[in-house]
Amino acid sequence: MIDQAQQLRSLAQDRGHSVFGSGRCRVVTVTGGKGGVGKSSISLNLAIALAAGGRRVLLFDADLGLANLDLMLGVVPQRTIEDVSKGSCRLADILLHTQHGIDLLPGGAGVPELASMGSLSLVRMLGQLRELEDSYDVMVIDTAAGIGEGVARFALPADDCVLVCTPDPPAMLDAYSVIKMLCARQYSGNLHLVVNMLRAEGELERTHASLDRVTRRYQERGINLLGGIPYDEQMYECTRRQAPLLGMFPHGRCARAINALVQVLDGQSAVLPEPERRGFFGRLMDSVKRMAVTDAR
Repeated sequence: MIDQAQQLRSLAQDRGHSVFGSGRCRVVTVTGGKGGVGKSSISLNLAIALAAGGRRVLLFDADLGLANLDLMLGVVPQRTIEDVSKGSCRLADILLHTQHGIDLLPGGAGVPELASMGSLSLVRMLGQLRELEDSYDVMVIDTAAGIGEGVARFALPADDCVLVCTPDPPAMLDAYSVIKMLCARQYSGNLHLVVNMLRAEGELERTHASLDRVTRRYQERGINLLGGIPYDEQMYECTRRQAPLLGMFPHGRCARAINALVQVLDGQSAVLPEPERRGFFGRLMDSVKRMAVTDAR
């Protein structure tokens, strides 16, 4: 029997030249202001779709303290970032190699201390993250919800920031709050929008038009429309069965929408200035070290 990873690779043929083959790890951070918009599900399936194209993919569950990607994959990690933070193992020791062609770096669940990890502890951990970067073509980072420092920490150094929202006004308002935070801190990467749980014709275009218009007016930059994903009970079935959508329903309409997102993302080149092309973790380390200096004061 052909394994699921091989089946998924067969869906990724004829995608053409990929900007992910640039020789360094491309980092895609997935975030969203409001909880419940499907951010983690999109992170997971986006990672699987990227791996289906033959890329080496690391999926990092950076929702520290409330991580759940291991549950969505139906795997049970023996160790998590909680163990790394205690010094009992290294990050490389907690990597999970999954049947879907991706590696998972599991966060910790039910450990509120992780969400407020101090800057010095983060510096030590990020030194180990640097060691993993060269082993992958792309890293997908699933952040926490909201606009806290934990979200900014992983979004600002990324090549691509994918903002997930639904057509509901509260979700759109929260999404714009994330955009304001990123722009206020001079985010220089690609800013993308994915609209999830589409139910009616025209919702995708209207949602993007509203967010793009206000972003251009008040933040003086646009937001790329990566695509939309229809509302489908298959998503909830996958959550119930603890299995990714692209594994359970690889030919469904949501799976087709996820694969379409990857095709659009493939066409977006990195926009970070050349001096900054020294790796995500190098940029992230600089950011956290600046925070550590501030904390020390």
